Amino acid sequence: MDDSRYLECLAADYGDLRDAAAAVELTVPVPTCPGWTMGDLVFHVAEVYLHKVTVMHRIDAELAAGLPVTPVPDDLAWAAYLRRMLVAATQ
Repeated sequence: MDDSRYLECLAADYGDLRDAAAAVELTVPVPTCPGWTMGDLVFHVAEVYLHKVTVMHRIDAELAAGLPVTPVPDDLAWAAYLRRMLVAATQ
């Protein structure tokens, strides 16, 4: 998907969430997410946005530092590298 299409989808999806959340109390249950309220859903989507922004900024920093940010020929080594990054990010 090219950037312009991605941004169109992001705008449409956020618009749908915004409109749905504005139409109800945030304590209303979300029928397709058992046990979740609208507030839970909005918070979850915000967390996903934060995660994506964080990853994008980190990749930019790694590129600037000359660190590998693309898969290496050995997929297992690539997975191990990313797991180490994930562990480091949680400490």
